[in-house]
Amino acid sequence: MNMKSFVFCCVIFILSASMVSGAGTIASVSVNSYPLSEVLNFSVDPAFTSQNTIIDFTITLRNIGNQPINATPRINITGSGGGLVASLVLTPIEIAVGDDATFISSWNTGSNQVGIYTADMIVGYEGKTTDVVQTSFTIQAVTPPPSGGSGSTTPPVTSAPGTPAAETPESVTPPAELLPVLPPLLPPVEQPLGEGRIRFVKYPIIEETRPGETTTADIVVSNIGEAEITPVDVIVSGVPNEWVEVMSDTAGLGPGDTRSINMGFSIPAGAFPGNYRVTTTLTSGESEAMTFFILRVKPYPAELERPSVTRRVVVDSEKGVSIVGLKVENAGRFIQRLDIVEEIPKDVASHVNQVDFGVPPTEIIEADPVVRWQMDDIDFFETRTLSYEVSGAFEEYSTFVDWPLRQMNILYDISPPEEIVEISRVQALTLLPGDTGNLSITLFNRAIVPISTGLVVDPPTGWRIDPANLSMVLGPESESTLNFTVTAPVRATLGVYTATFRLVYNDREAVKDVSLFVGAPSSDEFPLVIFVLGAVLVLTFIGIYSLGRRIYKGRRKKTVYREDVVSTVQRIKDEMMKGGK
Repeated sequence: MNMKSFVFCCVIFILSASMVSGAGTIASVSVNSYPLSEVLNFSVDPAFTSQNTIIDFTITLRNIGNQPINATPRINITGSGGGLVASLVLTPIEIAVGDDATFISSWNTGSNQVGIYTADMIVGYEGKTTDVVQTSFTIQAVTPPPSGGSGSTTPPVTSAPGTPAAETPESVTPPAELLPVLPPLLPPVEQPLGEGRIRFVKYPIIEETRPGETTTADIVVSNIGEAEITPVDVIVSGVPNEWVEVMSDTAGLGPGDTRSINMGFSIPAGAFPGNYRVTTTLTSGESEAMTFFILRVKPYPAELERPSVTRRVVVDSEKGVSIVGLKVENAGRFIQRLDIVEEIPKDVASHVNQVDFGVPPTEIIEADPVVRWQMDDIDFFETRTLSYEVSGAFEEYSTFVDWPLRQMNILYDISPPEEIVEISRVQALTLLPGDTGNLSITLFNRAIVPISTGLVVDPPTGWRIDPANLSMVLGPESESTLNFTVTAPVRATLGVYTATFRLVYNDREAVKDVSLFVGAPSSDEFPLVIFVLGAVLVLTFIGIYSLGRRIYKGRRKKTVYREDVVSTVQRIKDEMMKGGK
């Protein structure tokens, strides 16, 4: 071995050793955990509100790191003077890698002064924090109700015994219908009426609803006196007449008799959000007995595209309990999980053992008590009700009225759902400019039931695909092949074009892009093309000649050859022969 060969072998050995060493180093590298969160949204709704109303703060986060995070948002609310008004610390939730989560926390504006307020939000997670995000809202003044105290500027709705309320003219809801300050106490449960004595056995304290919805409220009364009460009229006031319809069967109440007063409320889509005091008065002769509850219209429009919660509290004075109901309406799509976090005021229950849950909570976060219900399978537009009872028929009802929902968590399933019906196969198609061909598409129904589908075709510009749309019913677990006629534009250039097929079924849509190719004739096909073009030219020449003969015979004139046509045909043939060489 000469010196050059020896040096070359040494170099190869050193390079090989370094590559093996480098490969070992790369294999030992590990990926570090990197938690990272991004705030997608922080908003308040409504941005313009009044005193003693509930507003919602909405926070949406995305986990853009490479490990799950436990996120804990905090909101600090300050007044126009810069002083801290409230601090909200939300219950933490775990967000998986790549997932989005929405926190919604409610806050009661209470008796805070009219003015502009600022909310600063920051999220803590895994020892890190996001940047501070800020939003603002305004507490506006509301005109107080008339001095009569009913909270109504429209005539009351009166129900004659045993009959529905009479229709009244439509009226516009004035701002004076809203209560800027809530009354502190409920009227007594027992009150004299006529010759007897009325007891309000069951009655609402708070009934939350939303614009465009209907709701009901029931009051149960009993004559606990020794004399009959007759006649009895029911008057409902505090809301516009067209909102409410009253049904009652209190024509007469004998000793020990119990009757129900049913009220149906239809809230207009344009109703003012806020608190309305609904007063129910029973009259007999010159005497009367009354009670009231708060009808709260929350600022949730009909087109709201997320879950919402409304509260109802009803007192059963006979059983000595208060019944709390949370109505959960899901208007959000692609929701993987929904959490309802409820903090029960200490005035209502100081320990979770004092609460009788109709639907047991998923988790007891704190025993004093803060609980969480988890819903993993709530459907789009599904409504559920969570309820529980606490001991006591409370006369001091402001605790119930001022009671916001602590928190709602929304975790989304952002991965696309598996398609039930899919475009499973597409036959490729290549055309020449101006040509027409057939395209086949196969649909597959995975479901075990028939599904009605529609297919809409969006061709490339200048192309024609027939049929442009069609409807069909796919059998269970079956395939169906559809044939389309595709025509390319005459002036189409070589290349790839895209046609979009949109398959619509149920409330879903599957989209498939199909490539259409425009090609040129192959070299093997060129002589054939020349032959065809030549034949066309010859036939054209013969046709012209025959036409001339017919003209000659018909007119008995001398045939005149069109030298320009002959020369043109000869020129085209010469060019074709040159091109074929």
